[in-house]
Amino acid sequence: ATEVPLSKAPSPHTAPRAPVMDHQDTQLQQQRALIQISFALADLSAHVHSLESQSSCPGPAVPTSDSRMSTLAGLAPLPLYDGDSRSCCGFIMQCRLLLRLQAAHLPDEETAVAYIITRLTGCALEWVTPLVEQRDPICLSVPAFLDRLQIVFQGETGRRAASLQLMSLRQGNRSVSDYAIEFRILASDSGWTDAALPAAISYR
Repeated sequence: ATEVPLSKAPSPHTAPRAPVMDHQDTQLQQQRALIQISFALADLSAHVHSLESQSSCPGPAVPTSDSRMSTLAGLAPLPLYDGDSRSCCGFIMQCRLLLRLQAAHLPDEETAVAYIITRLTGCALEWVTPLVEQRDPICLSVPAFLDRLQIVFQGETGRRAASLQLMSLRQGNRSVSDYAIEFRILASDSGWTDAALPAAISYR
């Protein structure tokens, strides 16, 4: 009798995959890809929303050199100051008045100090030049700059003169407001403290 060869059982490593299993794997891969795309779109949408929020609420504008120059050009001119001790008090008073009246047109104190510097000539300009070149912090504060200017060009001599004028000040035929204004100016120039000012009043 002729022997019929027995067929070998298929090996689990070589057996062909069923079409159903291949289809399930493909669907699973597609689902994973869709999930990753969804996450990426969500991140992109959040980033775009953040950028839109920032653009709708911009921060304060930083003054540029061009904007500062246009601001300085539009201000009323201060008189020039050459470092004369006799006109130091008047120049500082005019600086304070002008900057107070036109404060809305000055973006920051640095611009205000820069404007004052443009009105300096002679030895006053020679004094301030190294401060500007070295970017001294005093050029960022109007009160500090004017105080230093007064100390340098008026000094103790000017303070003593203001003190003597303050002690001899009388109202005379002037109005109370005019008298009070001159008193405040001399009090500021003399460097007297608030505690010492009543003595000047009682002295008279």
